[in-house]
Amino acid sequence: MAQGVSRNRTTPADLILSPPLGPYELALVDIDPAALEVALKLSQMLINRADANVRLSGAVNRKDVLPGADYVLTTIEYEREIP
Repeated sequence: MAQGVSRNRTTPADLILSPPLGPYELALVDIDPAALEVALKLSQMLINRADANVRLSGAVNRKDVLPGADYVLTTIEYEREIP
């Protein structure tokens, strides 16, 4: 599963907190390395607190995590910086 948490924080939390889904790997993707780092830290904290059976990885290039993926969730933020 691949998903950028910086754009949608609830989807990774829903996946992590769904015990019937595990064990699995959750791969987060964001083209912004700083945003990816924040997303990984937040997700790892949630995994630890929930004692979830989830392996976490991240990439700035979706091609690094797509091979072998069973499911892919995509979110796109348009005009993110416009007030």
